[in-house]
Amino acid sequence: MEITYSVIVPGSSVALANGFIGWSSIVLVEAGDTRILFDCGHHVTRHALVAGLKQRGLEASDIDILFLSHMHFDHVLNFDLFPKAHLMVSETEWAYADNPHEKDMFVPGFIKKALEMADLEIFSGSPELVPGVATLYAPGHTPGLYGLAFESGGNRIIVAGDAIKTSHELFSGKAQMEFDPDQRGSRTISYIRENADRIIPGHYPEFRKTDDGWIWDDPQPLSVIFR
Repeated sequence: MEITYSVIVPGSSVALANGFIGWSSIVLVEAGDTRILFDCGHHVTRHALVAGLKQRGLEASDIDILFLSHMHFDHVLNFDLFPKAHLMVSETEWAYADNPHEKDMFVPGFIKKALEMADLEIFSGSPELVPGVATLYAPGHTPGLYGLAFESGGNRIIVAGDAIKTSHELFSGKAQMEFDPDQRGSRTISYIRENADRIIPGHYPEFRKTDDGWIWDDPQPLSVIFR
């Protein structure tokens, strides 16, 4: 089965002195007739998400599986755009949302009740979403975070999400904003670097491995409109 992917909304790590304004990567994975959306962003990227799907000849109703890497607001709040999709979140992350780390201010208090109204699957282990598209347990940023792993175009692809947020984490091997009490972020980063040819991070352009190391081709554009 041919597996393809495209970044619908590129992640950004843009920040201000008193808080970040960046947005998370939203990735479309197509495997045969199945369309999987990895994360869905929050309201800042709502229009960009809809426009990105439209550019690919798709609507929200065409998404079969909405895979939520973890339950931070900037990755989940647009789930209501996909009422026909089968939502998936890990059992570990679902439990974590009840009692987040004391410094983790990013889990919306209402999110579990909201998600329960959708076609929601709380999964355990590391199931395949479809043949060839595996879930990848990637704790560190949160204890229940998951990515996706598959082969496409002869490359090993890992959609890492916030397991690797930025180039700093990729090159340093150290997780920032690590809310996992077992501090497994560095181990996860090391695993991803060793087992991928291309990495889609949570808040940065896609990385690709070369003979000279990891590089990225796309800049992080930011258009500012004052009104």
